[in-house]
Amino acid sequence: MKNKFREKICFEYLKNCNFDKKLENFYKKKTILITGGAGAIGSNLAISLSKLVGKRGRIIVLDNLSAIRDEEPWNLPSLENMIFVKGDIRNDEDLKRVFKERPEIIFHLAAFLQIKIQ
Repeated sequence: MKNKFREKICFEYLKNCNFDKKLENFYKKKTILITGGAGAIGSNLAISLSKLVGKRGRIIVLDNLSAIRDEEPWNLPSLENMIFVKGDIRNDEDLKRVFKERPEIIFHLAAFLQIKIQ
């Protein structure tokens, strides 16, 4: 329920932005990788981009979930054009796995927290 509300907010925001058609067409059908995409900012970006890429595009989210307490990527809705990969940008095998999807655009949001969340 919470994610449907977030999807609605993100999609409404995109509609109100009145992007130029060139910008909208730029993202259409693209495969996009978002590292650190399960966090607050990354998940909203993933939701918004999923709308822009359309049904023939793909969003790949790579996140090690180190900044959340649960083992589930609760921040990400289940969207038909979104793939979640639990992995780490410091791991070659995880990177190979997501790059097999041949992303055309990468948003790098992954970061290492210096302060332990309790």
